[in-house]
Amino acid sequence: MYFTGHPCKRGHVACRYTANYQCVTCARLDRAKYRKKATQKQQRLLGEPIPQTVPKPFPAQQPPLGLMEAFRRYLIRKLS
Repeated sequence: MYFTGHPCKRGHVACRYTANYQCVTCARLDRAKYRKKATQKQQRLLGEPIPQTVPKPFPAQQPPLGLMEAFRRYLIRKLS
């Protein structure tokens, strides 16, 4: 994981995964969307209702303080 300080294509300023460059918040939203779609498909196939769980709201993603401080120091060294 790394932090750039730049918003992703959906506007989130959060840490990103190194494997696919996706931000953590987008990944959580995509997983929730996939789970909902998979549950609806399972309901259609089985013909019986499946209990729905209410997703908890995601807390605002803040990068670890150590990463932000290291990034700030890096920028100061690079720009000076």
